[in-house]
Amino acid sequence: MCAMDRSGDDSLSQSVRDALLHIKGLYNTSPVSVCVRNQQRDVLYSNTSFEQMYDFF
Repeated sequence: MCAMDRSGDDSLSQSVRDALLHIKGLYNTSPVSVCVRNQQRDVLYSNTSFEQMYDFF
């Protein structure tokens, strides 16, 4: 399974675009550390909390 960023897709309705923006906002401002990795364990996406925590180490 592969996560894809669909926010640039022109065929999405405005309500779907609004939902994606809301979810991205929650993801970016969450105090919980979140990241997405590929099968080689490389970090593909991470939120600010994740970056702050792992910059500390």
